Amino acid sequence: MTRHSRSNRAMRNLRTAGRKVVRFTERAVDGLFRWLTTDRSDMKRTLGYMPNLGFLDRVKYVFLKLFIAVVGSIFQVVWVIFIIFYVIPYFLFGRY
Repeated sequence: MTRHSRSNRAMRNLRTAGRKVVRFTERAVDGLFRWLTTDRSDMKRTLGYMPNLGFLDRVKYVFLKLFIAVVGSIFQVVWVIFIIFYVIPYFLFGRY
């Protein structure tokens, strides 16, 4: 084999690998975007079951649900900190 044909093969392999990387990245970004934009809170279904409300009533309902989610998340963080800094040392050492 000549040196020139080896170089061509290397370039073809590089192009093929580049296409595979682009395809993989494209699929990963597409999947991530779909996951991010999916309504996992079932807000659409919940609003569909509600009686017809005015715009302001719907906005109040959405903000109430958002407020409950934020307060729940803060409570979870406080709970995990309490467990890490107080409960686990108590179980390991018998004191705080």
